[in-house]
Amino acid sequence: MTVQNNILIYFDILTSLRTVEDLNQISSEIDNLLASIFETDDQSFDKALKSISVDTAKKINDAINKNGLNITNKELIRNFLEGLKKLLGKFKTIRLIISIEPSSSAIENIHNWVISNLGEGYLLEIETNHNLLGGAIIEFDGKYRDFTVKKNLENLFLSKKEEILL
Repeated sequence: MTVQNNILIYFDILTSLRTVEDLNQISSEIDNLLASIFETDDQSFDKALKSISVDTAKKINDAINKNGLNITNKELIRNFLEGLKKLLGKFKTIRLIISIEPSSSAIENIHNWVISNLGEGYLLEIETNHNLLGGAIIEFDGKYRDFTVKKNLENLFLSKKEEILL
């Protein structure tokens, strides 16, 4: 079995991602790492890891060490990174538009709810729109649902328009 076909070696990295922003960051850092490793023949993997964020470097290094991959084998490392990059493209996105900037614990709680109800393989794309007043707009799998306070108030005003204008 090749490195790229064994999804379990990437498990810890993949399950650490919560948002599309997380995915974009790690994807960009994988590109930088691949470029850095093969820039020169004498570039060590440890030195290349210093070209990316400490957090991503730790996740990648932990996965490599946990799975006993030889870091001096550049082709093996390339296959590992390319396999990871390929898996990053398989996530589905749930878009949330909310009225406030969520804390990291709020993102964690929302993502945990998604995992509990839909399973792994989903990332949140979070947008902030202060005009919503509260609640959320959710877009997923071609469906759009508006659960905002603004929408509820608009519906209330429309249904009570005659009474309000009197």
